[in-house]
Amino acid sequence: MKRSVGSLFLAIVLCLGLAVPALGAGLEFTVENGVLTKYNGPGGSVTIPDNVTSIGESAFQDCTSLTGVTFPDRVTSIGKNAFRGCTNLTGVNLPTSLTTIESSAFWGCTALTSVILPDRVTSINDYAFRNCTSLANVTIPASVTSMGGFVFRDTPWLQT
Repeated sequence: MKRSVGSLFLAIVLCLGLAVPALGAGLEFTVENGVLTKYNGPGGSVTIPDNVTSIGESAFQDCTSLTGVTFPDRVTSIGKNAFRGCTNLTGVNLPTSLTTIESSAFWGCTALTSVILPDRVTSINDYAFRNCTSLANVTIPASVTSMGGFVFRDTPWLQT
């Protein structure tokens, strides 16, 4: 009897050990009612899950290992400080569904070199791209009707 209990315990431990990595892959993103509220992954180039409609406040803030982001075509807004301080973020593939970029969303993304805003963007709030010191190319569509203060402050793009 003692031996079978020990064997059963060992089998359970081994099974749990195999299950944890499989479960861990789905824990990179915390999504609540379509809002990505937190990214917990290793960084690199990240693809946002298809069920996300909005990037929440500070969701990726200070994720210095993040290098690229691809959004699903359902995302309509990027929240305040969402990517603030992501110093190795070099590229973002913004979705055509995007309408709003909140305050300080990309502040301090010092490796970001180019941004093409989609035709549905209507609002870019205060400091959205402030201190993006490598940002040299920005395309702003005619659809933008509201732009906050200091959106591109301390960027090479603004200086040219």
